[in-house]
Amino acid sequence: MQLDGGHGGSLVSFRVGRVLAAFAVALAFPASARMLRIATPLDGRFVAHLVSPTAARMRLVLYLSGKPVAHGLTIHHRVCGERMLTLQVQRLRGTGTFTVDLTKP
Repeated sequence: MQLDGGHGGSLVSFRVGRVLAAFAVALAFPASARMLRIATPLDGRFVAHLVSPTAARMRLVLYLSGKPVAHGLTIHHRVCGERMLTLQVQRLRGTGTFTVDLTKP
């Protein structure tokens, strides 16, 4: 997994289990978004869930071939042929550390 783009954020922690990956990243001003590239070597069900601070408002956006296909706090996607997904965490209001929980095929 790669963490791309954005200024003002730092990688806080990262852990990987068999099917679940979770990580926390700080997103502060002036950064308004973080791009996350996620490898998906197998086909199947992909779920991303965003947990953000109470005072902040953030959302996930899933991109396929550079186009947004889903957004919200939880994204469900059926992986079929894609080997790399791009998730963006957008800061709409406030700052703080967010956590993204991933379930990959």
